[in-house]
Amino acid sequence: MYIEIPFWRLLMLAIPLAFTLFLLYLIKVKFIRAYWIASLRAVIQLIILGWIFAYMFYYENIWISVGFLLVLFLFASWHLISMFYHVPRVKGPVCISLGMVGFLMLFFLLGGIIHIEPWYNIQYLLPLAGMVLGNTMNSVALSSERFVSELEGNTLTIESHLALGATSYEAVAPYIRSALFASLLPVINRTATVGVVSIPGIMSGQIIAGIDPFQAAKYQIAIMICILTADTLGAILSVFLIYRNYFGRKIPLKYKDARTRTFKDTADTNE
Repeated sequence: MYIEIPFWRLLMLAIPLAFTLFLLYLIKVKFIRAYWIASLRAVIQLIILGWIFAYMFYYENIWISVGFLLVLFLFASWHLISMFYHVPRVKGPVCISLGMVGFLMLFFLLGGIIHIEPWYNIQYLLPLAGMVLGNTMNSVALSSERFVSELEGNTLTIESHLALGATSYEAVAPYIRSALFASLLPVINRTATVGVVSIPGIMSGQIIAGIDPFQAAKYQIAIMICILTADTLGAILSVFLIYRNYFGRKIPLKYKDARTRTFKDTADTNE
């Protein structure tokens, strides 16, 4: 049994939101507009999503499920591409990493662990796809952004290592580790404190819906481990694909400069 929340009670959430906006205004931060737009977008998007899900539950079939997965992937890819719009040779790796790892872990969870029949069952596919692909997207974005920033900020150091005879991987290995650490630290902290500091969303939702708490815990374990694995694989794959693009093609690392020398030119003389 669940308790229905009327819309007029949801409107009461505008009170704490307005208070936080007022505090940010007093502090004179620069992201107030992005803050309230993100809040408004979240409300509108979730309402629309609720209507779409109601339609999908009523007309459940494989093509609706496939279409939903495709739209979800395209939106996630568009977000990643917009993040790295002006960065060469990064958009492909992040989208490939998202698609390969996200869908691999999603279908492993659906077919191998929970064993849903049919696999396109809307009741399970919709929330699980959103969680797996969404978390993978965040991990890919964090690791890629950090890795590119490290490469940009340490150009001379990397070139010095290459000039002294280091391989391309040896020259950038510290920055690969730094990027992976930055992207996976939030995931590790969240996983380490689950069930102690926080009760995860899907477990809370199932308990509220009246599911046996032990069964809810088993579902959460399966989802948590799959998300942790997807985050890790996505971060590793994206970083190494970007690494190969930077060092395996004639493209300047400092792409904002007018430099003509490339890291491939340097690496080829030392490897």
